[in-house]
Amino acid sequence: MSDPFQNETIRNGFFANRMATHSLPRRIGTVGSSPFEETEFDNFLKEFGFEIFAPSEKLNVLIIGRSDWEEKALHEVIESRRGRELRVYSQEMLLSYLGSGKDLLDYPEVSTGFSEGHPALEHIVEWGFDWPNSRIVPPFQSSGGVSIKGWNEKSLPKSMG
Repeated sequence: MSDPFQNETIRNGFFANRMATHSLPRRIGTVGSSPFEETEFDNFLKEFGFEIFAPSEKLNVLIIGRSDWEEKALHEVIESRRGRELRVYSQEMLLSYLGSGKDLLDYPEVSTGFSEGHPALEHIVEWGFDWPNSRIVPPFQSSGGVSIKGWNEKSLPKSMG
């Protein structure tokens, strides 16, 4: 057997007793495939009470697969959540969360490891989303200016030496 999580019976058996240990909202957005095909992954999540939607400004949880995602769609969701929270997980991170009860976004050093080699997570970081932080800043102000409240006083290059 190459991957036990590709076997629906084994996967469901592993997670059946652990699903109640998380605090994720029941309404989540998913986009992309890999390691699981998106429809199969969505059906797996539905079996455990999640309502699955296309990513939108109304949802604050987004699960991203490694392939079959579109840059424009990710950018639109991130932009629509500016000044608010957007918790972004890979499919693997979500399975880890559901299996362990630990939200890996609370452990940035671990989350960052999940982003290495993950095209979608690497893309949103390169695009400017301060992931794994879930607060999207800066919020836009109605005056047309950008708020810098809460920003670091040092630039990223300066803080890196």
